[in-house]
Amino acid sequence: PNPKPQTPNPKPQTSRLSYIASKFVITLWKREDNTGYKEEGMKPSDSGSKINMTAVSRRVSQIMAKSARADPQPTDEDPLRPASPVRRISKSGPKPPAPQLPPREEKEPLDLEPQADPLAGEGSMEQIGTPSPGVGKGVSSKLTLNSTQSLADEAPPKDPLLAVFEGTFYWQFLRRSRVLMQSPCVLTQPGTRTSIKATCLITHFGVLFTLDFSSRSVLFSRDFFVFPYAGIEELRQLGAQGLISNFMGAAPERLLVELLSKDVRSLSVEFPLGDRVFVKELRRHITLARDSRSLPALTFGAFHPPFVYSLEAEYTRQGVNFSRQFGAAEFFLRDNLGARTLCATYPPILALPPGLGDEALGRVAAFRSRQRLPTLTFLLRKTGGSLWRSAQCKPGISGTRCLEDEFLLSQLHKRDQAASLAAFRGGGGPPPVRDVEVFDARDRLAVLGNTLGGKGGEHPSHYTNCAISFHNVPNAPAVAAAFGRVVAAQTELCADGWLERMAASEWLAMLARLLEMAARVEAALNRGGAALVHCSDGWDRTSQVCALAQILVDGHFRTTRGFLELIQKDFVLFGHQFAVRGKIGKQVKGEGAPIFVQFLDCVYQLWVRNPRCFEFGPRLLVDLGLASLSGCFANFLTDNLAERQDLAVAQRVPDFFTRVLNDRDRYRENEDPIEEGPLAVTKRVYNLRFFRPFFFHFFKKDGVDGFELPIDF
Repeated sequence: PNPKPQTPNPKPQTSRLSYIASKFVITLWKREDNTGYKEEGMKPSDSGSKINMTAVSRRVSQIMAKSARADPQPTDEDPLRPASPVRRISKSGPKPPAPQLPPREEKEPLDLEPQADPLAGEGSMEQIGTPSPGVGKGVSSKLTLNSTQSLADEAPPKDPLLAVFEGTFYWQFLRRSRVLMQSPCVLTQPGTRTSIKATCLITHFGVLFTLDFSSRSVLFSRDFFVFPYAGIEELRQLGAQGLISNFMGAAPERLLVELLSKDVRSLSVEFPLGDRVFVKELRRHITLARDSRSLPALTFGAFHPPFVYSLEAEYTRQGVNFSRQFGAAEFFLRDNLGARTLCATYPPILALPPGLGDEALGRVAAFRSRQRLPTLTFLLRKTGGSLWRSAQCKPGISGTRCLEDEFLLSQLHKRDQAASLAAFRGGGGPPPVRDVEVFDARDRLAVLGNTLGGKGGEHPSHYTNCAISFHNVPNAPAVAAAFGRVVAAQTELCADGWLERMAASEWLAMLARLLEMAARVEAALNRGGAALVHCSDGWDRTSQVCALAQILVDGHFRTTRGFLELIQKDFVLFGHQFAVRGKIGKQVKGEGAPIFVQFLDCVYQLWVRNPRCFEFGPRLLVDLGLASLSGCFANFLTDNLAERQDLAVAQRVPDFFTRVLNDRDRYRENEDPIEEGPLAVTKRVYNLRFFRPFFFHFFKKDGVDGFELPIDF
């Protein structure tokens, strides 16, 4: 038979490595003496002022041909990194190599076969044990779950790599998770600029960091190194550094990223350059968590059952004389469900004054922003004072009126009901008494701007029985900007001027305005009048002020269960936008703001002045703040009840309020808190305290050597 034709050796193809080599040689040719290159076989030109490109190309081709003939051995190192450093060519001789990053450790592959995974339950997990191309052995990069699947169908064994996080805030999630990928890294502690060797773990739940050694130089507690995917603000890639110098053997290659969390944490992480796939996979998990239907929390199951709360029972506790029959009692309890829905972001039942039927109430809702009409949220039994909430009305620049809305506001106080009803029906009657106070959280300039946009506020000539006041409480974008300045100040704790940066953030000034407005609402309730609170849409500043005023006048809301019921009523049921403001499953540009954390900070200011009047202490406030920003608990995942039912979060996600009540002793500070009597309220910035338990929560309580924790001023 004819012999097989001999295939000539292919020419070595130009690669990124040869391009870098040629560029580097050309650069050195310009900088070094010509005689330094004779030993490498590259002859300089006769003139000495030009580069002999033919010689350069010939030498690079020789290097690449020699590399192509070599038989490369399989290695786990970065494919772009040469097996041995290339010797730098210079007169002074070769330089010693710089210290390298810790090499990737060979670990036994994780047993993540789909049929044997105890986390899978009855559903199916695809590609759990099959790594994607380019991912290390025994490592999974994709997790696909059915919509009805739960990671908590069975009690899984503890992953030995995650056991170090037992007892942390997110441990109940971590014990149901598995490690998917891992990589060595170097962490930089914010505030001190000290570096720590660690291992980065990608799990079903979030990204974690385990330290390679225990040292007093570690500034933070274990909670600091657990980042839920939904709680990550941004993964910012700072770029790859040291590529050219590492090619010549002078410095290690590294990939720098910055991890920013919503709960004031930030961490600089340095990965080996060969772990681009690892960083890409981390970014993919973070991106998936920004979709409300693919949140990791939806896959763990409701291992804490839903919090049981009845708004009707709360009205009964307050002493509200209500009836479901129209006109049969002082307040009319109306359904807000199905075909009778007046406002989709309100609770399923509404307490309204009598006198208006469904058609008239529909016109009132249409006259208010987001259809959020005035409705009762609290009644002070001892004085008869009532607290109402709504959104702004919509007179617009043309001054449009709604007689039904004007009549509804005249009926908010029971002493005015007979006179206002007679006036509305054209029967005359005595002039109404100004027992209704409208507290507008905006300033006059903001009201004017909203009027030009088709909305606005109540006009005194139309709402004759109302005393209207404006309180200049900053809106959500201003709160977000102030919070960002506070977070920026925490990253430079050791630098001078920290107090000046905190004062310039205006965070404490915003708290003072909220507390002052809440104190004015409290005074109106103690006088026995009716107080209507609203801002623009009635779900941010309105929820804050209404809740703070109720804490001031009712000792029940200063107990642990009462405080949770208050949050459930005035934030959850009345449609505070936890998802939009917390950027959980929704990415609305410019709408994120820590409104709920600001409310908790105001409660902390009240606790500082009145610690014996609260059953709980700062620990509950801190845990509530962390839970609201984590995207892991059913209470804080959605904007309203309709979204909550659509995602079935009560059946798929654990409830944080139930977790608190199951561990009530952890948060109790007073067995018998003082419920009666007024609370001391500070309305001056210089009397406010920095919310140290929250903003410095991740620091070790006893500090570390060489670092003094910031004082509580």
